[in-house]
Amino acid sequence: MNTYQKNILVSIMFISSTLLGCRHEKDGITEIKTQTELQDILTKSQGPIVVSLQMKNCGWCKRMHPIVEQVAHDKQFDAIGFYTADAHALAADDGQESLTTEEIVKQATGQNIPGYPFILFMNKGELIDKQIGGIVQTQEQKRNNILEHHIFAKKISDTFPNSVDKKMDRNQCSCGCK
Repeated sequence: MNTYQKNILVSIMFISSTLLGCRHEKDGITEIKTQTELQDILTKSQGPIVVSLQMKNCGWCKRMHPIVEQVAHDKQFDAIGFYTADAHALAADDGQESLTTEEIVKQATGQNIPGYPFILFMNKGELIDKQIGGIVQTQEQKRNNILEHHIFAKKISDTFPNSVDKKMDRNQCSCGCK
């Protein structure tokens, strides 16, 4: 496949997943493979998105990824795009200068990445919020059996209140837990 064909394919995937809100992915999250895809998603998204940047050998990343996946499957968040990337495995496109993920995020958001996982909450190309590291439950949350994915889901609901299906039963999440 030549560079032109690759660029066309990337453009089609980007338009279908970001602009139209139609996700073609595995497990509810679109995987970002190239630096150009990451740049485009961060700067050209037309709606609310959650971008989880992680590293392969990071303990918190391994713990957060299933939480992000579980929330991405929750029907109340269907209007929000979910993306993930291995921050140090993103390939530079042919003919493009190779940048680090940290440089791409800094250019797009003005924010430095102080650690992983680094989760960005963006809307229309603007950074709304970020989360660094994993979820730490308070003693009260533990006593009340509030699960980590519920804490993360609440953060998304609070960050994107106009993009959450409020008709969904708040006491029942898509995982079937209470």
